[in-house]
This record gives sequence, C-alpha cells and structure tokens, in this order.
Amino acid sequence: MSIIDNTAVIIYNHELSREAIRLKQRFTGKVDTYLFDSGSDLTRDESPHFDKRYPNIYYNGLLNETNRFLNGQRYDNGFIITSDVKINDIDELLEKYNDVFADSRVGVYAPSAEYSYHPQMIHKPGAGLREVTFIEGFCFAVRTHILDQLCPVDVSLNKYGYGTDSMLGYHALNQGYVNIIDHRITVDHPYGSGYDKHKAVEAKHNWIDSLAFRERLFYKITSKKILKNRLGLLLVRKLFGFER
Repeated sequence: MSIIDNTAVIIYNHELSREAIRLKQRFTGKVDTYLFDSGSDLTRDESPHFDKRYPNIYYNGLLNETNRFLNGQRYDNGFIITSDVKINDIDELLEKYNDVFADSRVGVYAPSAEYSYHPQMIHKPGAGLREVTFIEGFCFAVRTHILDQLCPVDVSLNKYGYGTDSMLGYHALNQGYVNIIDHRITVDHPYGSGYDKHKAVEAKHNWIDSLAFRERLFYKITSKKILKNRLGLLLVRKLFGFER
C-alpha cells in the first residue's frame, strides 16, 4: 500500500466556500479528500460538498476534529490544507509528498511557501529538502500518531491555532522523526491571512504557559527568528537529545 492510499487530505474552510470546493474537486480521484467547515454560511448548493460541518470552532477545534477523524477512519497520515492556499500542480504536490513520506524518518512534511511569517518556510530555489524545527500549519502532512501527541489541544486556552505548529514540530522531533520543508515545490498562502493577531497571540501564550517545561523551552527557542534555521535545529537537537 502506498503512502497516498493511507492518507486523508482534509481541507479546512471558513467563509471561502467556493475556493474550498474547487480545491476539493482538484484532489478528488487522486487521494481520499474531505472538506471540513467551521461556521460558514453555506448555500444549499454548497452544503453537499462538505463532509463535516461545525459551528465556528476555529483552527484548533478543526485540528482536534481532524485527529479524531483520522483515528476513527484509521488513516495513517493526514494532509491538512486551509482553503485559502493556492496550489499550482496537485499531482506534483502529491508525487513529492508520497516520495518524501516513504522515508519512515519523516514525521511532518510541507511544501515551501511564497510568503510566511516563519523564514524557514519561504521558498529558496535549489534548496531541495530541508530539515527544520517546525512547519507552519496551512499546508502540511503529518503522521497520525504524531498528531495524537498534540491533540486534543485545549481550546479553552487557545482556539486560534497560533503555537500549535511549533508544538507539532516538537512532538515529531521528540519521537525521533524529522520535519521537512520541500523547496522543490511552492504553494501560495496569502500573508497575513488568519485570525485577529492580538487575540491569537494572547491565546497562544496562555496555552504555551500551560505546557510542560520542555515544551515551553522548545517554543521559546524556536520562536526566535534568528534560530528558525539550521542553527536552531542543531541547538534543540543537542539541548533536548532528539535522536535521528
């Protein structure tokens, strides 16, 4: 069985229903694809395209539901994409993902991005595959048993999603996996898209403060832009004893 056969692509939507439906249609027939909606006002024609509909549970609510879904349907891997992501070539993305995830050492995978708050995500021509501390959560694949270590996220503290990308990277590294950015392929995620930054940052800090010391320390290190590179990866490997 190939990696693709054991993967569910799950598209997250909030008020971008047309884009979400088109994205699902582009994946359909290539890989099992599901469309999860969080609080959108869907028309009668749009509703049948959605596999799960929730009130507005925000990013981390969708992440928790994704974890339950992957385990309930027994998918080994989930590929999570937000509906505002633009992908030029679906076949190329799936081909590269399938190739990289065939390596059992890879725990989290993402294409590079045209724009990102995190510099390790930004496309670097000719860079190939790069190991990083963590990836940003708008278009990425993860092994279900790694997501199990993160979820359920306490949405009473942090519903927006800030900080969970860092902690997913931590759990992958802590289990001996690597996090890979693929600079051979690029997607576009509009810079600044997402939730109210002030509220999201406040919620992130409240949630991070509730975590174990090792997790808090990992976040503190990897949140510094100067360490979102190979130096940061070497530092956390040495400091935390992450095995490869």
